[in-house]
Amino acid sequence: MVSSPVDLTVSVVVHDPDEGLLAPTVSALAAAVRRAREAGELATCRLVLVDHSAGSAATPLLERLGRDFAAGAPGGGAEVLAHGDNPGFGAGHDRALARCAAPFHLVLNPDAVMEEDALAAGLAFLRGRPRTAVVSPWVDTGPGGPRHLLKGDPDPWTLFLRGFAPAWLRRRAARRLDAYALADLDTDRVHEDVPHASGCFLLCRREALDDVGGFDERFFLYFEDLDLCRELRARGWRIAFVPTVRIRHHAGGAARKGWRHARLFTASAWRFFRKHGWGRPRGPR
Repeated sequence: MVSSPVDLTVSVVVHDPDEGLLAPTVSALAAAVRRAREAGELATCRLVLVDHSAGSAATPLLERLGRDFAAGAPGGGAEVLAHGDNPGFGAGHDRALARCAAPFHLVLNPDAVMEEDALAAGLAFLRGRPRTAVVSPWVDTGPGGPRHLLKGDPDPWTLFLRGFAPAWLRRRAARRLDAYALADLDTDRVHEDVPHASGCFLLCRREALDDVGGFDERFFLYFEDLDLCRELRARGWRIAFVPTVRIRHHAGGAARKGWRHARLFTASAWRFFRKHGWGRPRGPR
């Protein structure tokens, strides 16, 4: 048992939410909050559901899930933010952060389902390492899939191959693609300095988020997580992979989601390289 449990806020950004995906995410979050409180790692948890849907059709669902979370998580509360517009993924999480003051914050996708011990393990890790900004989890992505969502430092050709190249070309570039995907990472042990974590689950130290000003809201969708990690690393913060923090997540590439996602991916990639340069990342400032 720890002597002083901490407070946590959680933000989930949704757009025309699918109850079949979102309800298990919220239910698993409530179970993880209960477990973290039992372990003495957590005092209170507030869930902020940020609705970027057009109109108010999703509001009753989100309010009901918020009530379910508060009822199922001792020390838990919830609110729904619905502004009637969609400024993008990072901007949505920034909206939640503007209403929160807890020392730790979880950025969570609506289709990322935590295991019961995930929060307790992640908070315990962060509390003992004051320069660690982000904990990234071990991930069940399905049979034969990767067990993490970490990435190396990107370059334009690798991203093109990964997102849009035909299968035969990806096979020829397998070594390059595996290097970017950190395919050889030992997922049975902690790695305290990884390059980029996925925005589907970022357990963060609020001090670090404030240090970089949160997400860069010029990224509407895609690359906002890589940009955040790059900014954190540039300021001397660390990003860690912790295999005892476990989630289940299923997602597809931008090209497989249709032309609009491919266009957004390309625009964000261009913005990322224009901002950070086309070479190696900056070191700590």
